[in-house]
Amino acid sequence: MPKIVVDTNVVVSALIKPESNPELIFSLVFSGQFVQMCISDDIFTEYHTVLSYGKFKKYLKPHKVKIFLSQIKKNGLQFSP
Repeated sequence: MPKIVVDTNVVVSALIKPESNPELIFSLVFSGQFVQMCISDDIFTEYHTVLSYGKFKKYLKPHKVKIFLSQIKKNGLQFSP
């Protein structure tokens, strides 16, 4: 199974733009059948920090962000660069 690291911009776009290519990437990641997402503590922290920016508050619901990040943590392959 291919392993990928997902840029933070793709994470933001997946949450903001339903039915977009970034959301499709996460559908594949969360299915656990096609690709394995790799995350480190630093990458996960960056996702959390960026999704907390005030400029995204009007687009993102806190509970949706929390669930999304939980899915990333659950489905991601933890690594240490």
